[in-house]
Amino acid sequence: MSVAALGGAGETGAEWRLLELVAQLDGTDADRTAEAVRLARGSLDTDVLLAQAVRHHLLSALAAFLLDHELMERWPRATRTHLSYTYRWTRHRTRLLVAEAQRIAEVLGAAGIPFACTKGIVYQSLLYGSRGTRYLADIDLMVRPDSRGEVARALDRLGFAAGKYFDHRTDGLVDLARRDIALYAMYPDHLPHFVRLSGDPVTPYYKVDVAFSLTWYGSRWQVPVDAALAGLVEVPVTGGTLPSLAVPYSFLFAVLHLFREAWFARTMRTSDVRLGQFADVVRLWRGYAAREVGAIGGLIRSLALEPPVAWVCHHADSVFATTMSDALGLGDYGDERWLRSACGSGGEVLDWSGDMRSRLRSALPPAIAPAADPRFAAELAGLAPRARPAR
Repeated sequence: MSVAALGGAGETGAEWRLLELVAQLDGTDADRTAEAVRLARGSLDTDVLLAQAVRHHLLSALAAFLLDHELMERWPRATRTHLSYTYRWTRHRTRLLVAEAQRIAEVLGAAGIPFACTKGIVYQSLLYGSRGTRYLADIDLMVRPDSRGEVARALDRLGFAAGKYFDHRTDGLVDLARRDIALYAMYPDHLPHFVRLSGDPVTPYYKVDVAFSLTWYGSRWQVPVDAALAGLVEVPVTGGTLPSLAVPYSFLFAVLHLFREAWFARTMRTSDVRLGQFADVVRLWRGYAAREVGAIGGLIRSLALEPPVAWVCHHADSVFATTMSDALGLGDYGDERWLRSACGSGGEVLDWSGDMRSRLRSALPPAIAPAADPRFAAELAGLAPRARPAR
């Protein structure tokens, strides 16, 4: 299969357009649903569509869409089987991770530790209806920096080991490399991942990612964690609830996390941003954040977050036809040089080719080259990215 077939060149094909629609369908837009059904009934290269769905963590979402609209029978038998079992596995994995998150939340709450569950573990309910269509890699927690010791001790009591990763060859836990442990010490915005074996044959371990920042260590763009944790909301999940950031902070965290993943040249080359990450932002906007524009805009202005938030919102608008940038008063930040900018390992300004849709479609990382300073160069000083551990 060629790179072009996977979406690396040429016009947007039916396969990619269908995946864009599947990523955002939430049952509220009949026109988008009708377009997706029409495309799925047409002529598709299912191998191309599957490869794109796997790369963007949307395979279960695709399976659910095909099942919901009685379209699965149009696909080859072997592919139907694979899709169906992948969807079953994702639902099973989601149930296990949600139950484990509730176990952790109960212990942290009893200890009086302020914390919020973030990202996928709450999005899977809030934005995806607890259907198991949103892939979960781990359980994400946001805590205050001064709570790190208490959180580490609580997770230790729950059977988690710090600084480990799961080895699929041996089905056991292995120590992180010394270099990776040193990076966590040098850039203290996360604890080393906590991992414990689950005893489940298909989801053999649980991983917990504990963060102390809504951006990254050393960034000039910061959101006070105390303020973010001051007004938590309870998100209903299967079997109970989980504490989550309120909508304004949840939206900003989703946007700023995506910005970090998409803007640094190092992550662009190794694990570039995915369509599903943009879909989280768009679903959060359409379902909740659009009703809190005043609060979100006030935070953006008071914390001087305009450049990174505008970078993400303008790109999301271009792919999903949203109007987040204008609604948040960020239209003036749609400078082309800024939107095509990236940050090198030494903090230097780089430029990537193409637009965000072509970047997402491509199976290859975007071409990156040195660039002139964008309009906001004065705000970029000292923004060299942290070198994240590999696992």
